[in-house]
Amino acid sequence: MPSLPEPDIENRFPDCVAMKLHFDWVQPKQKGALSSILSKLTGQASEDSEPFEINMYLTINFNGEQEIEVPGARALGISGGKATFGIQRGKLLLHLTGCKMLLEAVTLNAPLKVSIAAETQQEKASEGKLGFSVSVTDKPSLRAEGILGGRTVQKMATEVWQVQKTGGEQQPGWIFAVETGDPTLRGLLALEKLGSLQVDEQSKTCKVEATFTVRGEDIVLTWGQMGWTSNIVRNKLALIERAIALRYIAPQLEPALSEVKWQYG
Repeated sequence: MPSLPEPDIENRFPDCVAMKLHFDWVQPKQKGALSSILSKLTGQASEDSEPFEINMYLTINFNGEQEIEVPGARALGISGGKATFGIQRGKLLLHLTGCKMLLEAVTLNAPLKVSIAAETQQEKASEGKLGFSVSVTDKPSLRAEGILGGRTVQKMATEVWQVQKTGGEQQPGWIFAVETGDPTLRGLLALEKLGSLQVDEQSKTCKVEATFTVRGEDIVLTWGQMGWTSNIVRNKLALIERAIALRYIAPQLEPALSEVKWQYG
């Protein structure tokens, strides 16, 4: 099969979100002997010929915060003229032309466990004895139990679900949202398979436009070079932060933080 073209990638705020898409062929299914003979004799694809498919993979990195210029910074009390921001939520949306991603072929169709671990601890009374046990199951978790001074301490480390599938076959999407208690999204997904694109054999073309967007209310100021007077009250500071995020930072993030364009055929 011919090699697939490389996508055009634009990450406008890579210190906040950096995204790439990768494409690879799906091995075509073998046709029956009679179908293959008819195709060769007629020079045309038989009626039962199947559309070819292309696998799509995602690499995305949430780095936590990005420095940005703030218009009218001094009037707002920003000493350095810049602020840093992160995001709590964002959406990856695919616009497909000449192809579709069948719902049954989507592989990232459930909340994905990003490489962030959350640990919980429980204590319970027990008879006094010494010992320590560790058990590892087939699930990505670790359970440790120690018994000291008549009390049992249990710790459980689990990975946190931070993404969910949305949309249909022509415009599939994925929403990433903080579920760890952290102020902003952080973590890396490398070559995660999104699903398979089915291309109509008659058109033999496929166009993908991917955007990662964020709403103004999901922007979080992480300060950076911002300096406020020490006597400002907390409620007023929160209102100022929200006004800066919505009015001065959100418009700079439009239409998208990251964009990827790819076409075959």
